[in-house]
Formats: sequence, structure tokens, C-alpha cells
Amino acid sequence: MALTLIERIQLVNDLDKNLAAINSVSGIRERIRLVNEIDRIVALLTGEGQAPAPVAPATPAPAPEPEPAPAEDPQTAEDRAFLQSVIDGKHPDLNKETVGERLTDCVERYDDGEHEAMLSLTETAVMAWQDHILELTDKYDEEE
Repeated sequence: MALTLIERIQLVNDLDKNLAAINSVSGIRERIRLVNEIDRIVALLTGEGQAPAPVAPATPAPAPEPEPAPAEDPQTAEDRAFLQSVIDGKHPDLNKETVGERLTDCVERYDDGEHEAMLSLTETAVMAWQDHILELTDKYDEEE
């Protein structure tokens, strides 16, 4: 099943929330439930039936070259800077839900058939953000 960008963003948000919650739960049943949910989400994000073994962190793919625009409106310029900061792993709030909300806004803004370069940049940012959160699952596995 191919995930839409919106579905992928929601899953990464859910994964991030579960990772944050796992260290604060006291009951073993709740911890097991969270681990199972994390495994399910990782499997959906990676397209595999089970969570993958930890791998070395991936280097984010370079962003597609922006389409030349004589005069870029302020919203597009702001979105482009945001998306690039996510791709570069330099956005200060990578572990916060607001990143997912902002990525969702970008998908909705540019998925109109007229902004292919911005939609492509958004997709690259979603995948980079997903990779960042999946790396957190690898770090959690190493702590166990």
C-alpha cells in the first residue's frame, strides 16, 4: 500500500509521540503496547511486514533544484526555507508535531498541479523528516 504524503506525515507524528511516551510509562502492558505500535508504524513507513534492523543513518538526499521564478511570493519563499531546513536536518523543531502540521500545509498548498517543484521539495522534506524520526527508533533500540 502506497502512503500519501499526508498519511506519511501523520504516521511520523504518531511514531514521534510514541517514542516520547515510551520512557514515561510505568506499566509493562502499556510499554508493550507502545513498542508494538512503534513496530507497526515503522513497518508501514518502510513498506515491510516487520520493522527493519537498525541501519546507519541515511544522508538526506539533495533537494531538487528549485524552478526558476522571477518573483517568488513571500509564502513560497518562507515554505522553501522551511522545507530546506527540514531536508538539511537543521530545523530546530524536528521532533515536534508542528513540523508535521507545517509539512501538511505545504502538501495542501502545492498539490495543485501548478507547483511541481515545490511539491517535489515538500516530498523530499517529508522523507528526510521520516528518516530523522526513524533514526530515533534506531537510537531507542540501541538503548534497550
